[in-house]
Amino acid sequence: METPSSPRSEGLASDGVRLEFTRIARSEAYEVTLPDGVRVRVEKSRARAVPGLGSLGPTTDAMYDLALDQLGKVALEGLVIDLGSGCGVGTRKLAGKAKAVVAVEADEAAARITNALVPEATTIASTLEHATVETLGDAALLVDVLAFADDPRTMLRGARRLLRAGGRLVVVEIAAFASQALLAPARRAMTPARLHALLECAGFRVDRCGAVGGVVIGDATAVDSEEAERLEGAAQLARSGDTDGGLALLETLSASRTISLQVQATLDAVDLLVAQGRADDACTKLLAVLRQHADEPRCLATLSQFMVAAGETNEAKLLAERAHRQSPLDPGVLAALAIAQQATRDPDATRSWKRAHNLSPDVVEIVLPAAAHALEIGQPALAERMLNRCMTYEGNVRPETLVMRARVLMALGRREDAKLDARLALAANPIHVEAKALVTALESLKAS
Repeated sequence: METPSSPRSEGLASDGVRLEFTRIARSEAYEVTLPDGVRVRVEKSRARAVPGLGSLGPTTDAMYDLALDQLGKVALEGLVIDLGSGCGVGTRKLAGKAKAVVAVEADEAAARITNALVPEATTIASTLEHATVETLGDAALLVDVLAFADDPRTMLRGARRLLRAGGRLVVVEIAAFASQALLAPARRAMTPARLHALLECAGFRVDRCGAVGGVVIGDATAVDSEEAERLEGAAQLARSGDTDGGLALLETLSASRTISLQVQATLDAVDLLVAQGRADDACTKLLAVLRQHADEPRCLATLSQFMVAAGETNEAKLLAERAHRQSPLDPGVLAALAIAQQATRDPDATRSWKRAHNLSPDVVEIVLPAAAHALEIGQPALAERMLNRCMTYEGNVRPETLVMRARVLMALGRREDAKLDARLALAANPIHVEAKALVTALESLKAS
C-alpha cells in the first residue's frame, strides 16, 4: 500500500495556482492534488517537468522561448498547437500570446495537469499519431519531444496531420554531441541534418534548420506532399505483410528530387530486400543512389556493412570512414564504422562502439554487437554497463539481451546472476538455442 513519506506540501505552479505534492514512500513518484481536488500520480523524471516540482532534465522554459521567437507574432494570431505539451510549461506561455491554443499530450496525468493549470487552452489526451482536432492548426510547437519517440518519423507525420497546408511547425530539440550519454527515457539527440531529413519525409518544407547553442531548431511549413504520403503508404504495406506492394511504392520515389525522400525510400527498400534474402538487389539500390549523391552517409554506411559481409573489409572501412566524415554523430554510421574497424582489427573500434552506444543506448541492434565487442576484448564490465542501460528502455528485456548479459555475467564470475538471466530468456523463448545451452552449461558448473 502506498503511503506518503512526508506531509503534503504546496507549490506555486503558475499565476498563483497551487498544486499540492505528496511524495509516495520509497519512490520518485508524487501524488499531485489539482485545484479541483482531482489527484494524479506523477514521477520526477527526464521525460517531463511538473510545474512547481521540476524535472531531472534541462528546463524547457528557455526552449519554448526560442520556439516562440522563431514562430513570430503573425503565427500567434491563429490556432497554435502545443504538441507533446507535458504538464503545460509551454502551453502556459502560448496561452498568454496566441489567439487560441490546443495542447496534445499522450500522458493522461500530464494532460490533466495542463488542463487544470491552463483552462483557457483545449487539452487533448492522445498521442500525436492518433490525435484529432476540430480545427486544423495554423501553427504548432514541438519542444523536447522527438527525443523520447519510438519512431520520430511517425510522430512528425502525426504532427503534419494536425496542421493545415501552409501551417508552420517549429521544432526545438537537444543537440547531439560526441561525448553524449543519453539515459532512459531519452532515446536520441538531434543533428540539423537528421531533423531536416525527418521533416521533409513527414511532409514539410524546411525553411530553416540549424544549431543554436545546445539545441537544434527546425522551422518548417506543412505542404501537400504526395511523395511523403507514398513513403508512409509503403511502410504501412510492409507492416501489413505486403512486402512486394511496399517495394513497388518505394520504387516510385527512386527519382525523387528531394534527396531525403529518395534516400529514405532506398533505405526502407534495402531493409525489405534483405528480409527477402535479396542482398544483391539491395546493393544495386544503394549504388544507384551513391552514383547521384556520392557522399550520402547513411547509404555509404549501409553499403559498408554489405562489404564487410562479403569479406571486402578494407573497402568497407573506407566507405564507413567517408560516411563518418559526413555525419560523425549518426549512431548508425558510427556502428558501421565500428564493424568495419573490427573487421580490419583497428583498435579505434572500441571508441566507435562507445560513441554509437552513447548516442543510441536504446537500439538493441547497436548495443548487442557493441557489448559483444567489449566482451571479446576483455572488458566485460563495459559490456554489462551497455546492456544495463539498454534494458532500462521499455521493450528491451528480450531473450537476446538476456542471453548476452548472461554471457557477460559469466565472464565476470557471477554465475547465479548469469543463470537467472539465462532462465528468464528461456522462459520468454523456450526454443532459444543459446539460452538452453547457457542454462545447461551453468547447471553443469554447479554440479561439478
